[in-house]
Amino acid sequence: MILPEPAGEPPAPHSLVVPAEAAGLRLDRWLAGMLAAFSRSRLQALIAAGNVRVDGQAARDAGHKLKAGQSVEITIPPPVPAQPIAQHIP
Repeated sequence: MILPEPAGEPPAPHSLVVPAEAAGLRLDRWLAGMLAAFSRSRLQALIAAGNVRVDGQAARDAGHKLKAGQSVEITIPPPVPAQPIAQHIP
């Protein structure tokens, strides 16, 4: 399971290799099956932000069709702490 890095640690890329049975699948669907801890929409956002690389190139299209043997690297950025904003209550 791939999880975000501990606070203060730079994010490390995680490498996966596309098996033959996944050839032809969309990148986002395959990643969703491989990384159950992340929703498909979260993975689509990571792809759009350039945090997913296929064969060393940034993948910007979640619908990219995979080929057997391609290497996929995913970098999970550390979570951004919530910044609550006070509201005036009359």
